[in-house]
Amino acid sequence: MIPSGTVVRGPHTRIHFERTSADTEGALLRFEETYQVGPQRPPMHLHAVQTERFTVLRGTLGVRVGGETRTLGPGDVAEVPPGTPHTLWNAGDQVCVHRVEMMPALAMEDFFHAIVTLEAEGGVPPKSLAQAGRIAALFLRHGNQLAGVPWPFQRALLGTLVSISRWPARILAFPPVRIVLAAFLVVAPVTVTMALIRLALPAPLRVAWPHLLAAALSVGGYCLYVRLVEKRPVSELSRPRALREVGAGVLLGAALVTTTLGIVAALGSYRVTGSNPWTVLFAPLAELVLVAFLEELLFRGVLFRIVERSWGSWVGIVLSALLFAVAHLGNGGVSVLAFAGTALAGVLLAATYLVTRRLWLGVGLHFAWNYTLDAVFSVTVSGHPAKGLLQGTLSGPEWLSGGAYGVEASVVALVVIAGASVGLLGVARRRGHVVRAFSQRSAEGRVALEAATVGR
Repeated sequence: MIPSGTVVRGPHTRIHFERTSADTEGALLRFEETYQVGPQRPPMHLHAVQTERFTVLRGTLGVRVGGETRTLGPGDVAEVPPGTPHTLWNAGDQVCVHRVEMMPALAMEDFFHAIVTLEAEGGVPPKSLAQAGRIAALFLRHGNQLAGVPWPFQRALLGTLVSISRWPARILAFPPVRIVLAAFLVVAPVTVTMALIRLALPAPLRVAWPHLLAAALSVGGYCLYVRLVEKRPVSELSRPRALREVGAGVLLGAALVTTTLGIVAALGSYRVTGSNPWTVLFAPLAELVLVAFLEELLFRGVLFRIVERSWGSWVGIVLSALLFAVAHLGNGGVSVLAFAGTALAGVLLAATYLVTRRLWLGVGLHFAWNYTLDAVFSVTVSGHPAKGLLQGTLSGPEWLSGGAYGVEASVVALVVIAGASVGLLGVARRRGHVVRAFSQRSAEGRVALEAATVGR
């Protein structure tokens, strides 16, 4: 309920509420209304049980009550009986100020406040289906009737308009729709940017910077989705502690790779045969930055997070991990162990998100895992050939070496990744970041998710 003394302004209308329902126990609503010069006027309408009185304080007010049109100056009064069609407008070339009284009030201050607020937002007259639906909902809620249309028919028409106006929001609230839209906004900038640069520039001018630009644009597309569709700050990419979390992810990723290859080497399936110039360390940097950002935004920022919001953390982990593995099926050397290892990597990366409720730790780990395998140890990365500082080769049975897919398809990698995943999930659970399954409409579930996100 709007308290007395409240002022609301729009481009054409200003209202100062003098007495509201709370002051008069619902008997009277009184406010001062200012109309700017212009042709704007409400449609002919009526109030079924309210008497309305207009008293001109300054300027010229045009009123049409029933079939009679009048022009009022300062001190003139027009009264509208219940059920009488009427409208009013500024009939002069100066600002018109008049007092409006409605008996009984019927909480109409809420209606006028909402209408003028919508006018301030550019929604009166409505320019979109959503704005028309908001106006229709206000008319229904407060019993305002358009003149000349039988109320039962009008009520059905307004109700239909309200329902139709909410369809886009309901469609956007559907998790699969959000996933597709968000994924498009993340992937499209990368695809278009890389394609245009390849067409426009020769290879010597396409070193490193196109991948970094594409990574930045993918982040921009993700932020655009969150701002426009979810209408919230992009907390999962918040800058405080970002460098620290990326650094921790890099250290963890490098440690996991080193541990895995150390065990494989101890078992005789990896050996260093030579070295390459140190400059090879720079070759894959930009591309792997793009891969880390793109895949973390897509699989953790979009898929895991949106699924988790509707069905909880565990469903989000399983589904995002499986789809992460499916997305790598086109790579060379795929096997059952390769699929399992990639799915477990998806679990690990989802766990990094759960620990911090941000993407930075996962971006750092993802980058370091790929970079250490590729640029340091020359080990095939998810089926992609590598050339790094150390010339290394994998040999022996596929269950140990990983075969053509690389060490990620090794049983050793599965054990190391599984152990790290269990550890990180334990940390996330102790921090209260693991959210149980709930409906998107569940207030309890939303509170749980917000509590796990805010302040971490």
